[in-house]
Amino acid sequence: MMKRTLTVLAAAALLAGCSNGGTEAPATKTVTEAPETTVATTEATTEAASESTGEATNDAAYDAIEAARPFGTVISIDRENNSNAFEVKVAAEDKIVELLVDGNHVMEQESEQDAEDVAKAGQATVAIEDAIKDALSQHDGILDSAELDEDNGVLQWEVSIDNPDGTDLAEVNLPAK
Repeated sequence: MMKRTLTVLAAAALLAGCSNGGTEAPATKTVTEAPETTVATTEATTEAASESTGEATNDAAYDAIEAARPFGTVISIDRENNSNAFEVKVAAEDKIVELLVDGNHVMEQESEQDAEDVAKAGQATVAIEDAIKDALSQHDGILDSAELDEDNGVLQWEVSIDNPDGTDLAEVNLPAK
């Protein structure tokens, strides 16, 4: 609708400029056009903000993983309060970096030296999103968290799945290599 409105206004401004010969009509149209563009942008921003705080989705988890990937190898993701914001940990060089990912916003929270966890990340041959997809194919729910963990010498993904209301549904352990 915004595209159509702008096209109609642009066409009206062009016709007004051709038929009037003066410049006052197009200037008036330009002033009118700017507030409409601002309103449409505000509506789009409000809509995007409501998606971030709206119902928890698994697509938001996959998007958060992709947003964090440029910072390093994703080794854990944890949904914040049944929302579409996530705490994501990545292994980068010789440290673990903790990020807060909310929609398209990625903020570094802290980092710590952890050569052991970085080494585990290098050993994993199964990507975190593949482990999540596998766990969700076993239990229909919403991802709560996934973490690379070593249990009795076995490297695995520990995936926690919630019901849509945020209550625990299942915990699935999957091989990481």
